[in-house]
Formats: sequence, C-alpha cells, structure tokens
Amino acid sequence: MANTGELAEYLYSHSKEDIEKEGLASVNKRLRPHLEVLGGLIAEGIDSTKEWVKRLSGKAPSFKVLSRLESSELQSYCQGADDGEMDQVRQLVQTVKFNKNKSSQMFRKMIGSCKTPKQRKL
Repeated sequence: MANTGELAEYLYSHSKEDIEKEGLASVNKRLRPHLEVLGGLIAEGIDSTKEWVKRLSGKAPSFKVLSRLESSELQSYCQGADDGEMDQVRQLVQTVKFNKNKSSQMFRKMIGSCKTPKQRKL
C-alpha cells in the first residue's frame, strides 16, 4: 500500500480476520475509524482526489459521524459531486444506518437475555 487511499480501501474491503492475518491489527484499530468513509467511497470507484471527497472524508471520516450528519450537512460537504456519485454516497449512508440499527437490535437482545425473569416483567 503506497498511500492513504489504498490503505483506506484495503481496511474497508477486508475483514477483521484478514487484516489480523496480515499483521495489521494495530493499524486497523488506530486508523480504520479515520478512513472508513474514504475507503467506502474509493471502493465504489469514486476518485479520492476530488475536493468534495476530501471535504466529506475530512468532516465525516468514520461511519459513526457519517450516520449522524443532517441531510443539509451532507449536501454541503458533497457539493461538486455528480448525481451518480451522490447516489453512491446516499447508498453508503443507508448501509451504515442499516448496520447500526442491526447492531443495536442484537445488543438489545443480548441485554434482554441477561435479565432475570423478574427484571423482564418490568
């Protein structure tokens, strides 16, 4: 990997297990949150040298931050993107929100199964 874009795409497109096998677990842990959005955009074929990509990935580098953006903020950061690129950004946002909701539901189920029968009735 020669640059930030390649690293971002690698971390985005490889599983945690693959990254650990390559000996990059510490790199993944430290840098992935700062490169998630950039990696997602590059993986979709969007040119990382475009100003709007730099702006978006700078303001919302992680999926957590991306999922919290207001629509107006997203539009502002993506000013200059064409319609196809905006479709890719919206799809990325929807995927992030779907995965976030899925994780929340699994967490609630785990917590619910840890409660005693008396606590479940409350």
